[in-house]
Amino acid sequence: MEIAGADGRRRIPLERLYDAQGDGIRRHRMAPGELLVAVHLPKDARERAATYLKLRVRPSFDFPELGVAAAGR
Repeated sequence: MEIAGADGRRRIPLERLYDAQGDGIRRHRMAPGELLVAVHLPKDARERAATYLKLRVRPSFDFPELGVAAAGR
């Protein structure tokens, strides 16, 4: 993840972008005024496939009743 702000740019791994503080809420670790400007993928990313499906009661905007994600090589 590449983050930009008034102090310049920095790169951090995805697992360090969010912080779970034990209350079940994940807060991002970006400072006020910073933006996520790039996502750097591993070189073998094209050899992988992923999908995400969600089950909703209505076809319009709705929160999913169930979400399923799968990834593989």
